[in-house]
Amino acid sequence: MRRKQEVIRRGVWLYDGSVETPVFVIKQNWDYYFEDGYSDGKPDLNDDGEAYYLSYSAPQDGEFHRASSRTCLSENEAIQLAEETLRGGVRWKI
Repeated sequence: MRRKQEVIRRGVWLYDGSVETPVFVIKQNWDYYFEDGYSDGKPDLNDDGEAYYLSYSAPQDGEFHRASSRTCLSENEAIQLAEETLRGGVRWKI
């Protein structure tokens, strides 16, 4: 399987109430935290074979975004997680 990842939403939140910090909702076709042979059970993926994560930094050239949250199974779940955990909320751009 070829790993795919897509930024589906971008926003900004104020770290410590004053530092603008980017936040991204990432959709991908693999569970960031699941490793064959090391994890029990199955990867956390929705019925479409997708997982969603929050990321707080842009990737380096040629790299994937790194997950900064638990695995979410929908875009709405990831948005809700961001808005519940990031003090001051998020201003979404897309």
